[in-house]
Amino acid sequence: MIKSKLLSPVKSLAFPFKAVIFFALITLARENDFSILKSLLLIGGGIAIYYFPQTKPSYKFTGAAIIGLSLTGIILIANNTAFLIFAVLISLIMQIAVNLKNLELIYRNDWHYLVTLTILYFGILFISEISRISIISTAISSVVVFLTSLLLLSEFFSRLENDNKKTKEVILGQSAILALSTSEIFWAVNILPVKPIYSANIIIAFLFIVTEILKQSHISKKNLITNIAIFLILVIATLAVSNWQIGN
Repeated sequence: MIKSKLLSPVKSLAFPFKAVIFFALITLARENDFSILKSLLLIGGGIAIYYFPQTKPSYKFTGAAIIGLSLTGIILIANNTAFLIFAVLISLIMQIAVNLKNLELIYRNDWHYLVTLTILYFGILFISEISRISIISTAISSVVVFLTSLLLLSEFFSRLENDNKKTKEVILGQSAILALSTSEIFWAVNILPVKPIYSANIIIAFLFIVTEILKQSHISKKNLITNIAIFLILVIATLAVSNWQIGN
């Protein structure tokens, strides 16, 4: 019994078949010019990879977010090397997400945390790039950041809080407050004349620190102050190394 539990996650990750298939779909969709047909093939293939067999209720939005990110990356990432790195990473995230959904991993909360933060990082990075067009697009992008964060965070906290017996209403409220804070910081950071990658770094640092706090059943005043100090140091360090684009 114990032996089978230890071997099952190793067996499921022995060869990442679904990551390889998803990577092939992404690179095919990128090949030559962007086309609706290849995009539909990526969407259909992504749905088949993630949602069959049937998805557990607490992982429903994750697959859609990964597929959406893949399509956005195909359109926005011009550099071939950068795109190749992105395609490998997002394919591995898809494989991990599938294994999570199928309950094939131990330490599922930690893996889910990694998947959630990775999706949010790339999502915020891409949305930040798009939002620089005008103030109207920034407003719309902030709403998209709020909704995406709300759905992903509520999925994550619903799994995390199973043992703590928090009600769905409490989890939703907690996720909504964090998602709203994220969208407000997104709006504020995108006013700064820095590149989108630095904006995304600041926002993901905020999400990392706050979720680390919320993951704990009890946090002392000392730990709270420490986490806030770490966030401020990360923000200052990010702004210090940023390439400011004043006048561009």
